[in-house]
Amino acid sequence: MEQFEPQSLASSAWALAKLSPASRPVWPLWEALARRSVEQIWEFDPRGLSNSAWSCATLRCRDGPLLSAVWAAATPRMTEFDEQALSTTLWALAKLLEHKVPGAASLSGALLAEVRGRSDLPPQGLANISWACATLRASDQSLMEALATQGSRRLRELQPQHVSNMA
Repeated sequence: MEQFEPQSLASSAWALAKLSPASRPVWPLWEALARRSVEQIWEFDPRGLSNSAWSCATLRCRDGPLLSAVWAAATPRMTEFDEQALSTTLWALAKLLEHKVPGAASLSGALLAEVRGRSDLPPQGLANISWACATLRASDQSLMEALATQGSRRLRELQPQHVSNMA
């Protein structure tokens, strides 16, 4: 793992989570990836941070140094996140907050503030962000209005699953 760089670490964590969520045989590899990721977390780009958050949520790693490091590195960099990284991170946050994960609540404010400022979210990102906001019980009226306006504007592009996630 010593030769792994941030992109390789985030991609490996994503692949591991995709292959076998909560499967015990992968835990030694996951722990090694997590340790190395924590060492390099400040070098991760927004996509790497969001994929790491997604991997933690998918593997149900609700505590530990990697998740804390991801939250610490992601919070001050929200303006650098593209719509995919925002929606992925919000999804992971929503899944993790269902289990009262330490540190996740502080990130939600920064994420939601950044989403509020975006005016042209792609359909999948719009659906994912709307679902995550509902799961997070975001009650910011201006944010909800902005998401509803974007949804109305892009209605022809939305698939049935997008609409159900936004409802």
